[in-house]
Amino acid sequence: MSNTDIRVVPGPANYYSHSGSLARLNDFYTPEQLSRAVLIYGERAIAAARPYLPESVNTPGVKHLLFRGHCSEHDVTALVNDAGGDRSVVIGIGGGALLDTAKAVA
Repeated sequence: MSNTDIRVVPGPANYYSHSGSLARLNDFYTPEQLSRAVLIYGERAIAAARPYLPESVNTPGVKHLLFRGHCSEHDVTALVNDAGGDRSVVIGIGGGALLDTAKAVA
């Protein structure tokens, strides 16, 4: 019988949310990781964020998913299915409900 403690992580392993974090995605992740990213965004937020996003988020492997829903099990499941099973990074660009949802997707 094992007595090893089990660590349950109910969210992403790494969470970056500070001024300039979008422009530093290439510092946080390798090109290979970013090529398998999913970008979950709101319409107004992505328009404001575009000047700060590195070119790596526009590579063909990156999935871009517009989010107009709520932080619900249904919407999280739909985004996970739309993202596919090979994603390595979840990037959320938007407000509170969107970021809560992106964390749940991660």
